[in-house]
Amino acid sequence: MQAAYASAQQSPFNYVVAVGALVQTGRADQALTDQIMTDQTQADEWQFYTVPARFRGQSLTARGFDARRNVAVSVEVGCLGNICGGHGTHERALYFLRRDGDNRYVLQSPPCAFWIFPDPDEHTLSVVQECHDGNC
Repeated sequence: MQAAYASAQQSPFNYVVAVGALVQTGRADQALTDQIMTDQTQADEWQFYTVPARFRGQSLTARGFDARRNVAVSVEVGCLGNICGGHGTHERALYFLRRDGDNRYVLQSPPCAFWIFPDPDEHTLSVVQECHDGNC
């Protein structure tokens, strides 16, 4: 999780660290997902499909996880060959949401869920807060 925080901090993109629930609100393009899963001619190249979702929870501020969020999220599921990440939906997880523009949030979900930490305990949340405070 500290590696995810450091990557987000060093990224040219803006990230929001948030804890809460992510619920899928629509379907992925079935033709695209079928193509990714069956076309192994590009097995060594990343391919992506998007799933619409909604995040409800709190994002991290200097005072802790106290900023309420209820936002639409595009989950970018990454696939390498026929191995894909999940849709990232959990009742409670710590998420690193990329913020594109004013109100567009993206959750990147490769096969190894680098930006998603399901069921975080209080210790995990305090470590993220410490990283946010500059003590990572």
